[in-house]
Amino acid sequence: MTKQATQPLDEIASLLAKDTLSTKETARILGISSVQVTKEFHEGRLSGWRKTSAQNAALRIYASSVIEFADRFQGRKLIQQSKKSSRAAAP
Repeated sequence: MTKQATQPLDEIASLLAKDTLSTKETARILGISSVQVTKEFHEGRLSGWRKTSAQNAALRIYASSVIEFADRFQGRKLIQQSKKSSRAAAP
């Protein structure tokens, strides 16, 4: 279902610092397609909101939901990975 994200941990950490993410940002973090992000949203595995009430309106996905999804469905700990990379970068 998913492929391993190849994005640098610092970039993931900066994206997760935001309250909400676009479907594209979410897809990059999780290593899945934007279409799959939309499907996961509709199936209730990712939470967020639509920018307008139109059916094809852009989605905003909660960063906390992305962290929970990675942990629950992919077996990845994004928070711990981000903290480790921050510590490694500290002098």
